Amino acid sequence: MSRKRRELHVLDFKHGRGQWVAAKGNPQPLYYALGAACAIDEPISRVYLTIVQPRFANADPIRTAVVDAAELAEFSFELMARARAALEPGAPTVAGEWCKFCGAKGSCLSFQNARSEAAYHAFELADARAAGARTSGP
Repeated sequence: MSRKRRELHVLDFKHGRGQWVAAKGNPQPLYYALGAACAIDEPISRVYLTIVQPRFANADPIRTAVVDAAELAEFSFELMARARAALEPGAPTVAGEWCKFCGAKGSCLSFQNARSEAAYHAFELADARAAGARTSGP
């Protein structure tokens, strides 16, 4: 009995030109692949994750990463564990670069605290530079 290799191809078109998006290590196409794999209910041996970003001028407009079924399964276990943790009462929120496109960042305490801390450090650095300029004058 021969085992037919089943491949799943996920293409994610990105219209924006300001933010480069990687294919490798990017969870978004993995989410899509996991959803498609569950929907088709067929065994999959390999997944091709392709990002198409024609407007980004400083990189290859088409990038592909390949994952096997085991990697997709590992991703699903990690995703489920994180989803369960997020549903726990008092689950922590963590701000980061991923907040850029989030619609809730205006009301997110973690995001606001991270912005305040960044602003504080920016002013602190500016004060230190100004103090250094005053002491190294003519």
